[in-house]
Amino acid sequence: MTLEKCLKEAHKTLKTIDERTIAQYGQEKKSLNSKDGPSGGIFLHITVDTPGEFASVVPKAAPGDSELDLTVAKPPADGEWLDGDAFLFVRHDHMCLCTTGLRDAAITTFLYDFFKKAGVRKDSDKFDLKKVADVSKLKMLHAQGVREVILKATMFQATADYEKRKSQAFGIVGAAVKQFKAFIKKPNDYTRDGLQVYLSLKSDHRFKKDFKLGGLPPEKWSSLMYGLWPDGGLKNAKEETHG
Repeated sequence: MTLEKCLKEAHKTLKTIDERTIAQYGQEKKSLNSKDGPSGGIFLHITVDTPGEFASVVPKAAPGDSELDLTVAKPPADGEWLDGDAFLFVRHDHMCLCTTGLRDAAITTFLYDFFKKAGVRKDSDKFDLKKVADVSKLKMLHAQGVREVILKATMFQATADYEKRKSQAFGIVGAAVKQFKAFIKKPNDYTRDGLQVYLSLKSDHRFKKDFKLGGLPPEKWSSLMYGLWPDGGLKNAKEETHG
């Protein structure tokens, strides 16, 4: 069973747009149409709208206007404003998609519910959409290894409080925040405004064989799961395989 076969089976079962509509949290996700590809595969158009929701309108500026306020418009009597949509082409278990205002996760969730509603086999929701790796980047990694790891994140008070409630170690970002505040002589209270952290770890190729982070060499840094305890001690790193 492939994703393509699941989609074709579901569309054969759910023949009308009303049947192919998934309503959730005030929104409606629909498979408006489907078409088999000339050499296999299936084309889909998925849309999302919120029934009755008004849309913001930017008025035209008159000559000499220095400021404008947005206005709102009711949806037309015979339709709804579009929140987002996606055009999909699925061949076997491969998907090519083009979206506007619709995240990959929303498409995945829709397909889970869509297959369930159509009564497709029980394991038809045992999949996830993954972006295809950049081939040129893969070639570079295989040829040169990993020379640098850059971490970007923002620490907010709610995040810090959550970590404290879990009674677990802060990640590397939390530790960096603590050390930074100690440097500028500020209490480690994580302000509500948050603090942006940018960490860059580099290794010199002359010492590549001897340089390790958490017991792992630079070529394996891309799969590291590591962090620092709140008191500054390094947690044991472990390698994680990303699908």
